[in-house]
Amino acid sequence: MIKKIIVVLITFLVITGCNDKNLSELDINKAVDKVEATLNNMQDILPETLEDVYGMDLTKMEEYVIKQNGDGDFYAIIKTTDKSYVKEIMDSYFEKVKEYDEAYAPDRLDLLDNKVDKEVGNYLIYVVSSDANSIYNDIIDTMN
Repeated sequence: MIKKIIVVLITFLVITGCNDKNLSELDINKAVDKVEATLNNMQDILPETLEDVYGMDLTKMEEYVIKQNGDGDFYAIIKTTDKSYVKEIMDSYFEKVKEYDEAYAPDRLDLLDNKVDKEVGNYLIYVVSSDANSIYNDIIDTMN
């Protein structure tokens, strides 16, 4: 009898453990809709700009959305199997943005210093905003 209870308990834990958000897929379109209900006037950063100005190899990104607005808000949701490359290139991106902000928009430095950058499964999520944690949670809420 105890063996059966243990087997049932282990089976239950295995089945419910498979619903862990770290293993789920993000619905990027839902995430974009949810984020942009909070952040205004978000514009895609053009692929040419990402490649030419920031040196990003977009072939390392299976799926992505990278947007910003004129108020210093930014978010990126990037699905990749090469996380180390994307993290490195995003660090470089944020260094360039910080240099710009130091020279031309020092009031935005606090936003940048308090950015959220998290890894969830095969996704890297970056949010720069006064509501960065809340927006990150909105993105996570869209996981299947």
